[in-house]
Amino acid sequence: MAKNDSSMRNITFELIPATPEKYDTYYRFRSDKGDIYWTGYLTAPDYDKMKRLYLSRCSDTDIGVIGSEKLYFLHTYADGLDEDVGYVLLYNKNDGFEFAYSVLGKYRGKGFGTKACELGTKTALKYTSEVYALVRDDNIASQRVFEKNGYVRTDIIEERISPAFGILKLRRWVYHKDREIFRRQHK
Repeated sequence: MAKNDSSMRNITFELIPATPEKYDTYYRFRSDKGDIYWTGYLTAPDYDKMKRLYLSRCSDTDIGVIGSEKLYFLHTYADGLDEDVGYVLLYNKNDGFEFAYSVLGKYRGKGFGTKACELGTKTALKYTSEVYALVRDDNIASQRVFEKNGYVRTDIIEERISPAFGILKLRRWVYHKDREIFRRQHK
């Protein structure tokens, strides 16, 4: 769990592994206007196709195994709020751990994405010393989230086909575990 103290309230966050019975919550996140846009689509995903993918991501798969994926919900407690407000997805790929997150539109711009990134990165670092995210250059808000969490912008660009934009160019942002240790020692 992580806490975010502000002048208005004390917010507690935690990552909770996805379970099969929470699919509708995930589908609501993936149908959020911002999630659709930033992932390069025009409309919400097909309910049944997304459900099959979701179920594979909420299994008891060991995220330490290359090729595995693990999905978590960002859950928060604050001032009567007790709900899932976003998700974190970790992919253990041949070239490292890829990290992705999303927060419901009504919670964007309030630090929830920063906490999702912090908690997701900490989870990935249990298995690896490097984590990366792929971010569109026009997604300034996500770039700030990754900067706040110690990620470094690289010159590596990946291209993916997007129904909404044709070829989508995604820039790699990287977090190195050793860099964090170095920063702590030199404060």
